[in-house]
Amino acid sequence: MANRTRAVRYARALADALPGTDELGAAQAELEQAIAVLDDAEAQRTIGSPVLPGTRRRELTENVFVALGFSPVVKRLVALLAEKNQIGELAGVARAVSDICDQRRNIVAAEVATAVELTDDKKDSYRTALEQTTGQQVRLQTRVDPSLLGGVVTRVGAQVYDGSVRRQLELLHQRLKGE
Repeated sequence: MANRTRAVRYARALADALPGTDELGAAQAELEQAIAVLDDAEAQRTIGSPVLPGTRRRELTENVFVALGFSPVVKRLVALLAEKNQIGELAGVARAVSDICDQRRNIVAAEVATAVELTDDKKDSYRTALEQTTGQQVRLQTRVDPSLLGGVVTRVGAQVYDGSVRRQLELLHQRLKGE
């Protein structure tokens, strides 16, 4: 939990340092690239070494990301994380930056779970219905959940809409039991 909070703080600081959504989107792409670069085992051993002084970790990181052409603000963020030996927070920061980008662009993530694979037409109709319901653009992810007997379970942010057959049967059972 503390790591998520720290990652969100770094992401907000990055977002505050950038003037617009396009710049923040570019920074998000650079963070993803930094994660890929630092995924190398040798890089993790070097940058993550507690023996290496923080200032040296910062210096190494800055040199690498300057050579890769990173923007100054992203380079400083990655270098700061390296200096504080918190480079493992980078993936969390990237996720939090992605969330901030989505908020700025009025995009909400939604997940639809069904018992069978949805056709493209069905996906489009779910996306359209969710956009009308939420008043936001929807980034839709679908997945097949074989445990569902039928129907749909939709998650939009923290809100869950359970239209599964199982849930409908539970509600019917409760009504019959109550009468």
